[in-house]
Amino acid sequence: MYESFWDLSVRTYRTEFVPEACLSLQDERGVDVNMLLFCCWYGVTRGQQEKEYFQHVFEFSENWAERVVRPLRNARTWMKLDGCIDPRMPTETCMEFREKVKGVELKAEKIQQDVLESLTLSIEEKEQSPAEQLTAITKNIRQYFDTVDIVLDDFVKERLITIIQAGVAELSAADISTTLNFEN
Repeated sequence: MYESFWDLSVRTYRTEFVPEACLSLQDERGVDVNMLLFCCWYGVTRGQQEKEYFQHVFEFSENWAERVVRPLRNARTWMKLDGCIDPRMPTETCMEFREKVKGVELKAEKIQQDVLESLTLSIEEKEQSPAEQLTAITKNIRQYFDTVDIVLDDFVKERLITIIQAGVAELSAADISTTLNFEN
């Protein structure tokens, strides 16, 4: 049995350079990091996502992110950049509240991941070699990026290498780069 989606996400995110890679993809390219990590986790545990299944998962994820996660993130970011520095606002009170919003945002992301994982319960786990996992991960990511019109350019590939390598330690950066360039 493989690790849970949440456990893979936490382990991956705690790896050096991964938080920066995830945040830059999120902020500069609009990547939903939970969907990106789901594509990786699914590729490791089950292989390539069928198109119909992917649409089902994506619709839930996008709806939850749009209506819950992103508004919380936007509020937290606004407080950090503008809201808590307003001279009419007690800074300490605002920053304490911002930390609470951050905790709720993290809980909302965990709920998103838990539901995404629950949608896979009827799909059997699959033993695969690291190379097979990498191929599945790449195809899953491409399917997601095609759906949201994200271009797999050098900026994106560089960050994906960091994230994928952290999630599947047996893979080399060269193998990941080659597969990202080759798989269509």
